[in-house]
Amino acid sequence: MLRRSLLACVAMLASTAGFAGAASADTADTATVTFSGSIPGVCRFDNATGSGSLASYSSDYYLLAYPGLGGTMPTLNVTCNAPGSVSIGATTPSASNPVATSVYAGFNNGSYIDSNPVYVEAGSTVPVSVGMYATNQDGGTLPSGNYEYTVTLTAAGN
Repeated sequence: MLRRSLLACVAMLASTAGFAGAASADTADTATVTFSGSIPGVCRFDNATGSGSLASYSSDYYLLAYPGLGGTMPTLNVTCNAPGSVSIGATTPSASNPVATSVYAGFNNGSYIDSNPVYVEAGSTVPVSVGMYATNQDGGTLPSGNYEYTVTLTAAGN
């Protein structure tokens, strides 16, 4: 009987130790996770290309892309998520143009073609119309033929 009592005590001690271990395994631990990031200020064109037409003006001394004088100007919409601007970059003549020309490109401000950047407020969309003109680099009239130019625009958040 002593042996059974001793076995019963050992069993009780073992089960108590088991509960103590189980209780410590059930304690909770916490951690935190932080997410961070940033959105850069960007401006985007609603379409990446546009096309206009050039018309001869003043006895064929000029090619103009300007409404009211025969040419047309493409309009591109620019949307910015931060204050931004749109600027005129390089104007590249086609290698197949009949003669070398001096070229000026800019934005239509309602009265004339202006090369200054167009500023765009954060969260807004602004239409920009691009115009240009070309003259014979050597002076005089432009010879007959087809002329083509590519104007690069850059829109960027400030």
